[in-house]
Amino acid sequence: MSEERDYKYKVELNDSVMVLNRVYSDAGRQNQEVMNNGQKGYWKPNLGMRKKDYKFTKTSAAMYGEFIAHILQEKIGFPSCKVEMIKRNLVLPRSASGKTAEVPGCISYIDLNEGEALVQAINVLAWYKTEHPKEYVEIMNPLGEHSEGDHEISIHNENNNNNIELVIPAMEAYAKERCNATPEQIQQLRQDIINMTVFDCKFGNTDRNDENYGIAISKDGFRLYPTFDNEYILGFSEFVEDLEKFSGARLQEHIDKDLTSRMGITSQVTKIGYQSMLTYLFTTFPEETKKAYENIMKITESDLVEIMDDCDGLDEVHKDYALRIFRSRNRGFKYVKEEYIDEQGNFIPQVLPGNKPMELVKRRSSSKSPISKTGESQNKSQTTLPEEKER
Repeated sequence: MSEERDYKYKVELNDSVMVLNRVYSDAGRQNQEVMNNGQKGYWKPNLGMRKKDYKFTKTSAAMYGEFIAHILQEKIGFPSCKVEMIKRNLVLPRSASGKTAEVPGCISYIDLNEGEALVQAINVLAWYKTEHPKEYVEIMNPLGEHSEGDHEISIHNENNNNNIELVIPAMEAYAKERCNATPEQIQQLRQDIINMTVFDCKFGNTDRNDENYGIAISKDGFRLYPTFDNEYILGFSEFVEDLEKFSGARLQEHIDKDLTSRMGITSQVTKIGYQSMLTYLFTTFPEETKKAYENIMKITESDLVEIMDDCDGLDEVHKDYALRIFRSRNRGFKYVKEEYIDEQGNFIPQVLPGNKPMELVKRRSSSKSPISKTGESQNKSQTTLPEEKER
């Protein structure tokens, strides 16, 4: 008889959690603001739970995604809210006798110092649209094809909140005007936003909406609030039952086309591929993106395997799927990097046709592509990035 393994990251029963408030329900879950061991946080049961009786009808590993994202970010020095995986005995919604069910999930702890308050990105962006309407229209309307009343650039179009071309100037303006930020502090804020975005692209986080990040402010200063709601990384939120239906080719197509970056750009606010986003960042913020890239690529496959193997209860299907995504993103990231940085670490000049970063001009070893007065390459041979080819 084999001995039971002693996992490093255990999921143990905890009945000392105190519920402070029901926050909201999403994906069939009742999330709660809680207190545990003197720390406030947000409890989220694992995905796949049925509301009426708390039975899990599908197998997800979302809580492991939240936890593993924190471990990975901590490893490379990216600020991340602490996460703890636990089980709780919850009273069934319609039980007159107080019958309970054991429910696994995780707590993402609030990371605010005394005197600090969290301003979510959705509120920063609303402020920017009101206080800087001209700049907002210029960002969302670079080609002058629409007027202020049109839906695409309207301040009421919430899809625009996921546009990094809007997010960075809005966050920087808020820090400067509301927090008296210095140029050095604004530069650090930009670096932190790009770190977050590159990490999301690398690990397939499709849920970085405008309520899942923000700025922590106080009378003494500000900082980008540590990341949270990272449960969608590496496909951990997917259901085993769905993954098992995919053929090998369909599974790869799902990885390449469905796990897109939540953060977009003006020309493609939604469903932009991760390589296209990385291309935009290398083109627009080369130094910051290079730094983020180098830090994130320090995370190796063996690091990920070790963490997953140390997680109590994480199933093999999600482990295999996460590794497949990791390997695929590694290849895609290296491909884009090679278009921008040579073996000596120097930047290689690039030309993007129009404002469509997904259409890279293929670098030629013998000569550079001539540039017309309009700024577009006269060399029409283009290549599509390998992970985003049409199938």
